[in-house]
Amino acid sequence: MSSSAETPAPAPANTLHKPLIADRRARLAEASRIISNYTGWSAASGLIPVPVLDVAAVAAVQVKMIIELGKLYGQTLSENAVTSVVAVVLGVLLPTGAANLATRFLWSSVPFVGFLSSVASLSAFSSLASYVIGKVFVRYFESGGTFQALTRERLQRELESEMATQQAA
Repeated sequence: MSSSAETPAPAPANTLHKPLIADRRARLAEASRIISNYTGWSAASGLIPVPVLDVAAVAAVQVKMIIELGKLYGQTLSENAVTSVVAVVLGVLLPTGAANLATRFLWSSVPFVGFLSSVASLSAFSSLASYVIGKVFVRYFESGGTFQALTRERLQRELESEMATQQAA
């Protein structure tokens, strides 16, 4: 069911400023560096062999990435505000990763090889998810978007579109 008014995401406390780097090319290069850094940390967090702890670690990395990207674009916000945004993100990406997680669970029953396969699959999915999240937020900020104006529906559309693009590549 579609409505003309989109439901806003939870209202984060943020303060708007000018981007830290005025030159667009330099700003995009810095955003790319941030995404690359946190994509690596997400992949590493996905290697944690303890169920639930691995997902919590990945979510924490994604929260930090969004905060750092927000700062690059002149927005400061609380971890709680970003955590609510990550909750929306997880709601969009988890169905996409459900097959990945189901495969991980099935493979985990096979001694050693299954364990390695299951850990590697979560690591790969975590890396992809963080990359997608970073790209979506950079595109949003570059278009003048703010955390206050971000809606669940727009975030969902953007994430689904970027995830489809990345999976097709």
